[in-house]
Amino acid sequence: MYGGDEFLVFGEFSSVQELEEAVLELQKDLGSFNLKEDLPILLSISIGFAVVEDATTTSPEDFIRLLDERMYSEKEEYHTIQHLSAKTESPIRS
Repeated sequence: MYGGDEFLVFGEFSSVQELEEAVLELQKDLGSFNLKEDLPILLSISIGFAVVEDATTTSPEDFIRLLDERMYSEKEEYHTIQHLSAKTESPIRS
């Protein structure tokens, strides 16, 4: 079962490393939330992020396209890992 919404979030960061740390922190916080809450499913996010060095050479449409490609790449990687993980787990038999 898949579903969800897509959002664009813009921020100002002093470096790519600072942006990567913010993304990791968000993922960590979501993981902690999943552990603490009694949810029928685990929540997950796929994040595509990029930095615009020169806004005069990148159109908004191209930038959004890049973000979308990166998000779907991460989403595909996540689902591949989940699928492989499910295949390696041995079923419980009585």
